[in-house]
Amino acid sequence: MPPELITKTIRTTLETGINNEKPFIAGYAAKWDNPDIIKDSFSKGAFVDSEQDLTDGKILLRTEHRVLDKSIYKNIGVIKEFESDENGFKIKADIFNTDDAKKAYEMVKGAPNGFGLSTSGYLKKLGKNKWGGKDIQKVKLTEVTLSDAPADHDTMGLIAADETSKLRLSKLNRNKTIREVILKQRS
Repeated sequence: MPPELITKTIRTTLETGINNEKPFIAGYAAKWDNPDIIKDSFSKGAFVDSEQDLTDGKILLRTEHRVLDKSIYKNIGVIKEFESDENGFKIKADIFNTDDAKKAYEMVKGAPNGFGLSTSGYLKKLGKNKWGGKDIQKVKLTEVTLSDAPADHDTMGLIAADETSKLRLSKLNRNKTIREVILKQRS
């Protein structure tokens, strides 16, 4: 059985700036022990198996998750720096010199608290957390995505990328839609 592909989004304050003449976007891509709307959380060190790919510049920053609809995602940058601290997993991505990347950068620059970051990856180790949800202990990161509509203040939730959840979540009541998809998958 292939590993489960998961996605989780958090609202976070993003930083923008210029580093070596290149624009960047930085922020937390995950927060440790921070349960989402379905009580799932990441454990500290969950991304340790992704460090080589991150170091090698293989993890991209995108505008949409590739697993939802391959026709709509845009690569807007590459993660150049990462850090696991006491609060979570921080990334810093250099932004590409493309129209889509420049637009995304300007949107974040104009509203740094209005966005979030999503992580997608293959689940490698799972446990149970103290809130009764999944404790994501190890995940092989495949991408980080800029999100303009995290579904609640801290986190959106965890969505398995199977046939049930391959739907576009924008322009809908995202909280309700995501909860319905997750509850269907869990029942």
